[in-house]
Amino acid sequence: MLSIGEILKSKCFRGAELLTDAGLDEPVIGSVTVGEVPDIAQWLTGGEMVLTTLFTVRGAGGEKCKMVESIIHSPAGALVVKLGRFVESLPPDIIELANERRFPIISLPAEVRWTNVIMDVSRLLSQRELAKLTWLEAVRQQFGRVTSGEGGLLAIAKTLSGLIGCRIIIEDLLGDVLAHSLEPDSFRLEDAGPRGKEAGDRNSEHALLHGNYASTSIFDQLGKDSNRYRIEQNISPNSHLYYILSERKEPTLKKYAFELDNGHDHCGYLVVLAVEQSDVVPVDETQILAIEKAVEAANIEMSKVRASIDAEMRLMGNLFTLLNSGNLTHQQAIRRASFLQIDLTAGFIVCIVDLIHAVEEAASCTIEQLMERAFSMSKRIALAYFPGSLVALDGKRVNILLVPPAGIDPMRRRGLIGSTVERIAQGLEGIVPVAKFRIGTSSFHDDAAEVNIAYNEAITAALVSTATGRTNGVTNFRDLGLYKLLLHVNRSHPEEAREFYSDALGTIEEYDQKREGDLLHTLAMFFASRENINDTAAKLFTHRHTIRYRLQRIAELSGLDPLDPDDREVLRIAVKLKQLISLVQS
Repeated sequence: MLSIGEILKSKCFRGAELLTDAGLDEPVIGSVTVGEVPDIAQWLTGGEMVLTTLFTVRGAGGEKCKMVESIIHSPAGALVVKLGRFVESLPPDIIELANERRFPIISLPAEVRWTNVIMDVSRLLSQRELAKLTWLEAVRQQFGRVTSGEGGLLAIAKTLSGLIGCRIIIEDLLGDVLAHSLEPDSFRLEDAGPRGKEAGDRNSEHALLHGNYASTSIFDQLGKDSNRYRIEQNISPNSHLYYILSERKEPTLKKYAFELDNGHDHCGYLVVLAVEQSDVVPVDETQILAIEKAVEAANIEMSKVRASIDAEMRLMGNLFTLLNSGNLTHQQAIRRASFLQIDLTAGFIVCIVDLIHAVEEAASCTIEQLMERAFSMSKRIALAYFPGSLVALDGKRVNILLVPPAGIDPMRRRGLIGSTVERIAQGLEGIVPVAKFRIGTSSFHDDAAEVNIAYNEAITAALVSTATGRTNGVTNFRDLGLYKLLLHVNRSHPEEAREFYSDALGTIEEYDQKREGDLLHTLAMFFASRENINDTAAKLFTHRHTIRYRLQRIAELSGLDPLDPDDREVLRIAVKLKQLISLVQS
């Protein structure tokens, strides 16, 4: 594309006159054509410089105006006319219309030949296209060297920033910054804008480009905070989807957010920060082409990371599945784990991170992406405190085999494990805020053959946390109290456990099923409310007399009175046993 300023500098246009107020620097001309038919406008596709003598509409009065008006309203880039030969001048209302639309109309001397104009403009377009192709090839080679080297996403961000003069951010789907071209230690006010020292208020640009970026990620701008921003969706020349975003209260900062893909799915954004100035396009066509090359390079890097994560997850997942099978002896488990430098001779605990659900803001992320993020964060924290641990991802669950460092004092071990798991919980809440998790940990085990036992303990702890209404917190198997005893009874004597429950609550359960009643739930809420009838009524949104009636009905059906201390303990155990059986079965 050529600008009007470039056209007017060519040899054929030395005696030309620009009749309208139009920008000289914005590229608008992509081709040149002769238009000597009245309906030329309907054949234009965009960016044409239309050459006409207005011969076909000479002496037509208002008809010549209609032809010029239709060209002004068309997608043409400019109109070149020879005035004085067939048409003396253009009416003032046509000039006014062109000025309103900033449409360029150029008057050319009659002696200039159209063939010379076509040759000159075509040569300029060819030179521009050749220069663009040469530049793009250089850009492609530059990013090729980046992807074949060790710089990764950081090198891509800095290379693109150097090429187009804008700040670059690369972030994942949830707003975590993976790489950027910002350098806080060397960031100067005169560097704040992409166009040089004359571009507007430097302090304002500094704040926009540096201090305030991290306050709102692209994930939030396109999601829950979208009302604060003007958002325009676009497709680049090579079919890359991107968004142009600007804050309604501060529209001078534009963010061009190009979607990244790791070969599996959409995984993040490459963000270009540019300050818009009057009469200057913040990111032009050539820069968009450079950004596309950077996006392609970033996609390659993201696919490398994805492949590495996939390989590691398969390896760790296979080992955890083997250790958890219950088919290995103590020595066999130790030997298999040692292949991945995991030493089980000093004992271990199992911790599981279970995704309960993703909240509404996570619509743009898949469950798989959320779990991969949870896996990466859990692994980072676990290995920081327990370097010889195993972290594996299994669907919607992260399995962690926490192995204490060699030589650690057993008295300190419990506290270190507890604080590490709490850090994982805090990390999940802060880094994956769009999901709810439950976390369970097993008791400490010395026998490497008991990974499956520890795993079941951790799952039980997590499930009990759900039963007790806890999310995004940690539940330890050692703290389950009565549940631990009931779990042991249920595993060692399942028939007797079910018989105990059936004797205590079987008639009530049958009553609820037949009449769609709520007696069992009322009893569970009664115990959860510390046997306080008023609190139970409040939680169930009903009257306390209704609660008293239901408790009386439970006593009549089961023969066990919830208000009698001895009967109440039997019913309490039966309710917990029912919860445990249901959780284990699920």
